[in-house]
Amino acid sequence: MLEKIRLWIDLNSENLKGILLKLIPVLMIIILAAKFPMLLRDYYLERYDSEVPGVVDEIKKIQGIQETQEGSKIITRTYKVNYHFVLSDQEYKGEEEIHRGTLSLKERSIFDQMKIGDTIRVKFKGEKPEKSRIMIK
Repeated sequence: MLEKIRLWIDLNSENLKGILLKLIPVLMIIILAAKFPMLLRDYYLERYDSEVPGVVDEIKKIQGIQETQEGSKIITRTYKVNYHFVLSDQEYKGEEEIHRGTLSLKERSIFDQMKIGDTIRVKFKGEKPEKSRIMIK
């Protein structure tokens, strides 16, 4: 039986190489498509230049169902975080809604364990602290 398998592999080795050469780019595209939302979020966060500690005021885990035009349903899961931070004796409040698809597993576990009063890192552009974002990494 083992000899038959080896013989089959020897006879079909060119076909197997062709299949593998076609399969590798497809797998790379699938992996990149899965990572794209996380990479996009990281890119936008790097544009913010200032960072301060903030405090979580409220966190909600929201799950919704959306219907597409074709009639299928999509389940969306987001985290809605209300927070505040102090800068130059002035308090700023912020609110951010983060889709779970933009988070890695480690970041999701951090959001799952987050509660009111936890300290977070907040990034913002130097001249506009009211437009702030939560930094997890």
